[in-house]
Amino acid sequence: GGGQFRIFELDSNNLAQTHTLRGLTVTDGLASAGGGILVGFQDHCVFEDLAVVGNVATSGGGGIYTGSQGTCEMNRLYVADNEVLNFAGGGGIRLGNSGSATIRNSTIANNRAPQSSGGGILIGFFSPPAATFVMEQSTVSGNTAGGGGGGIQQIGSNGTSVVRASTIVDNHVTDAA
Repeated sequence: GGGQFRIFELDSNNLAQTHTLRGLTVTDGLASAGGGILVGFQDHCVFEDLAVVGNVATSGGGGIYTGSQGTCEMNRLYVADNEVLNFAGGGGIRLGNSGSATIRNSTIANNRAPQSSGGGILIGFFSPPAATFVMEQSTVSGNTAGGGGGGIQQIGSNGTSVVRASTIVDNHVTDAA
């Protein structure tokens, strides 16, 4: 990406399409949302065997940003060293409202959201309905946020998060936001 543009924009313009990415490295992207990958409103994504590394977003989802009302199945991802620069959060991954995301067998590490929340993963937005999130057999470590949730933060009181057989360790909040 050369640090000049987003690497993948998977957006069907509200047609609820399925997008699949397998066996790729997504690196050095830059965008307002989803520096590496942006998934559009109501779209479904299937990500397998991806490395999403060293991407930057100015407002949300340094590595991956998923739009509202979509679903995303992520398996065997390595999401590391991504950053979101401003307020919208999700240094590694930003998941939209009223959708669902499942992350399995993955590592979310060393991502940063210095001006906001969810250094590793930020789930939902500030208004209902909230997202549904499941993480299994995964590791979230070494992530940093300026607000809440150095590793993971879910926004909204009516969302659901389930974490099974996973390790969440050594994530930090700096209170800079």
